[in-house]
Amino acid sequence: MTSANEYRRCRGRHVGRLLATLSFTVLAVGCGGGTAKPSYPSARLEGTVSVDGQAVPTGTLQFMPPQGMNAAIVEAQIKDGRYVAANVPVGKVRVLFTAVRETGRVDNKSTSQPVPEVVNMIPERYRDGLDIEVTADLAKKDFDLKSR
Repeated sequence: MTSANEYRRCRGRHVGRLLATLSFTVLAVGCGGGTAKPSYPSARLEGTVSVDGQAVPTGTLQFMPPQGMNAAIVEAQIKDGRYVAANVPVGKVRVLFTAVRETGRVDNKSTSQPVPEVVNMIPERYRDGLDIEVTADLAKKDFDLKSR
């Protein structure tokens, strides 16, 4: 039969090992959390997105790489009119905008659950995207989309 002291010592060793393993795991995950540099020439863009001078509350931007370039499509979230996009391919890039807003009405007919009605906030002329030239990191690449 084991004594209470032996039990505590054994349990203490296991708890110590468990804490050490957890600490190492947290550190390893934390250190790998950065964005890796891609294999293609890229830049970091940030700025604002607005429609007729009004900040877009939420949405997304997609940066499509130049034709024939082996690069990723980069997506950036718009929050309160601001975005940050890392690893945007250098060269002629097409930017696609997505943003909707609720109208206040609800659609009860097409599904069993009421669904808020939404409309596209992006002016028609920008719905196929906008071409830009990316040459280097840019801390102020703003998009003010005009409906007219």
